[in-house]
Amino acid sequence: MTHKGLFEVLDGTFRDIRDYQRSTGGVTLLLPGVFRKKLPVVRKGTSLSEPSETWPRKSPIRFQWPHEINNICSLVNTLDDLITSVFPNLIDNSHNHDWLCERTILVRMNSIVRAINRRMLDSLPGAIKIFKKIRQILISCNVKFPIEFLNSLRISGLPDPVLAFKVGCPVILLRNITATKLCNATRLVVNRMFANIIDATIIIGCEKGEGVLIPEAKLTTSRREVPYVCRRIQFPLRITFDMSINKSQGHTLSVAGKQLR
Repeated sequence: MTHKGLFEVLDGTFRDIRDYQRSTGGVTLLLPGVFRKKLPVVRKGTSLSEPSETWPRKSPIRFQWPHEINNICSLVNTLDDLITSVFPNLIDNSHNHDWLCERTILVRMNSIVRAINRRMLDSLPGAIKIFKKIRQILISCNVKFPIEFLNSLRISGLPDPVLAFKVGCPVILLRNITATKLCNATRLVVNRMFANIIDATIIIGCEKGEGVLIPEAKLTTSRREVPYVCRRIQFPLRITFDMSINKSQGHTLSVAGKQLR
């Protein structure tokens, strides 16, 4: 997402450079891409949040969907058809790391990401291991909340308080652990799981194929996310059969599905 202040600074800069007080100094500014992702937004805002003062002077341009797109993609009607199209014969191919790393399903919201990932996790062979060792506290807050409330928190950038994995499931790293190898958005496959550590294999990048150990991490939110500071000790991982559009930036995919609803 792009903060509204960026557009306001850009608008003022063009006016000063061109010495012309019309919007963006009379320069036509084209912002291609997903329209919702380019809006000057207020973080955690709603439809009632104050928009950028420059936005009413902007006009969206709609492009016609080209007929040639039918040659490179296909449309499906149900979520099950989408999963089958992106991950055909998942059980037989789940051990092929090259096959796993080149495909994913892109969705708009993290709540949908969790629902699809859980459905696909159930389709993998093997037993599910649940990590319920939730140790989390609220810092700079005088109110004591029950553990049920803390478990219900879904905060952007933090792993869920309860995680479920299977051997062979793909996961994505949510934090930087080492600068050169284990960076945010690194994709891995789970090999073995222990109480406080997970053995995994990197499936993308220069370190592809290398085994690594992922420990539990102390993760803390900032006050930009929530009005209090939450510290959670959990594995910085999330299942990644599908991912949000924002999280997929920088990944190279051969097969990508898009959930439009």
